[in-house]
Amino acid sequence: MSETQIEKSEIDIIEDEKKKSVRRLIKDYEESLSEALIFISPILKEKAIGGDMAAIKELHEIIGAKVGKDKQTIIPIQININEDREKYK
Repeated sequence: MSETQIEKSEIDIIEDEKKKSVRRLIKDYEESLSEALIFISPILKEKAIGGDMAAIKELHEIIGAKVGKDKQTIIPIQININEDREKYK
């Protein structure tokens, strides 16, 4: 193997390790966020019900609701955390 091939191989290994580390960080972040969401969601829901547009937008982003092409239509999605909590433990 030439020096150039060895260097490329080492670079590939380093890049793979970086990608694995980033995936681990993202997974850890998602897990901590999902744990915190149980405590955050009642506060966010209360603000959204009170008309706080930022809270409404955030709720829709969290649950994956999308605004329609006309930018006026919002797809309503209902999630009952109490029913699903035991199912996803």
